[in-house]
Amino acid sequence: MYLSKFWSVGLSATALCMSISLCAAQMPHGNFVKVTSKAAEKAVAYKPIKLIFHIKVDSPFHIQGHPSMEGYIPTNLKISAPKGIKVLKITYPKPVVKPFFGEKLPVYEGEVNVTALLEASKTGTFKLPYLLHYQGCNTQQCYPPQDAKGVAVVNVKGSGAVSHEKHR
Repeated sequence: MYLSKFWSVGLSATALCMSISLCAAQMPHGNFVKVTSKAAEKAVAYKPIKLIFHIKVDSPFHIQGHPSMEGYIPTNLKISAPKGIKVLKITYPKPVVKPFFGEKLPVYEGEVNVTALLEASKTGTFKLPYLLHYQGCNTQQCYPPQDAKGVAVVNVKGSGAVSHEKHR
């Protein structure tokens, strides 16, 4: 009796391992999304600073747009701003709408740019860790959500004129 339970558990564990191996084999090899960042060369304190995140999605994959359809995970950029930097706005490009899985889905393919508008309250070199959260798919299936992490660098030189005088 104990032997039959042992074999039953052993077979179930083997089946689970095989299904995990099959799932892993269906995942794309390597990361098919690459992100780089570039800040405006003339960043000035107290003036808007543009930081561009260039996203490259390898073919034949796509990532969900921002916003995405219900039930899909949108591409989302989070920036950890250090003291002295404020994230004012993050702007996503308009996704292309393509038919996948019997639906018309907003997606990003190829190369796209996400733009962050920042403001610095002082001069200096700032490191801004970022995380791009996305769900990648191909024409047959969607994969579990993934993250692309990096650090953007912004060099703020000089200071924009800020008036602190009171108007009478």
